[in-house]
Order: sequence, then C-alpha cells, then structure tokens
Amino acid sequence: MRALFRTPALVTLLAVGFATPAAGCHDATSPGNPVPGAYTLRSVGGQPLPVVVSQDASGTIAIVSDAITLQSDGTLTEQETLRATPVGGGSPTIQSTSHTGTWMLSGSDTVAARLNDGTHLSGAFTGGNTITIAATTTGGGNATLVYQK
Repeated sequence: MRALFRTPALVTLLAVGFATPAAGCHDATSPGNPVPGAYTLRSVGGQPLPVVVSQDASGTIAIVSDAITLQSDGTLTEQETLRATPVGGGSPTIQSTSHTGTWMLSGSDTVAARLNDGTHLSGAFTGGNTITIAATTTGGGNATLVYQK
C-alpha cells in the first residue's frame, strides 16, 4: 500500500505500528496455520473501493485495488493500484505497483507483517478469511481496512 504516489497522507493512512511478537507466536510455516492465502482489500473506513485516501489542493488519491498474498513460507506479496486525479478535471493517472515482505502470526489472531520497504503492518485475523487493520489517518482519525480471502 505504499506506491509510486508515496505521499505522507497515504503512508500515514495505511501504515500501522508493528506488533511486537508476544509469547505464543506462530511461525507462518506451522502446520494447520489458517492464515496463508490471498486477501483482497474490500473496504477502507467502511467505504467500498475505490476510495479516496488523500485530498489536497493538487487533487485526490484513491485506492482502486489492493491485494496481499500471505505464503505458508512466511513471505508475502502485495499488489496495489492507485488513481491520482488532479484538481480542475485533468486526466487521472493510474499506477500499479507490487511489494514483497515477510509475515508471522502472533497468538491465534494477530498478523504482523514487514514489507521490504520498511513498512510495518499489524492486523486482526478474524472469521477464518478476514484480516482487519486499524489505521490512523493523516488528520488523526481512524480508518479500518478490511481484507478478505
């Protein structure tokens, strides 16, 4: 979720503090680990995609799509597509990018990930097919990102 549009607004919205692994951490390769799989971002702050995550005098940035694949070997890949729309009706620019990293399961319900660009993410694994990330927006508000298999 860090793209070529590397704006502080987007990074602040989507990056959350890394959860320090606690006792009872599970290696991603543990037998029976239910977490590995492909997760697609379904909503940000309760709003379905595409959703505007940054707006200023120059225009808006919206998340068009985002997907994270957690592999059973503890690696991950993320694919995202963002749209930048300039103020004044200019043509939008679509940019897609991908990232790699590692992840682990802490306890039975906390997924902690680190992307190779240094971004840390932490979210709750719920219902067997959903990861929910609580993020802080640029303005100090909160946004919930919901990914589903």
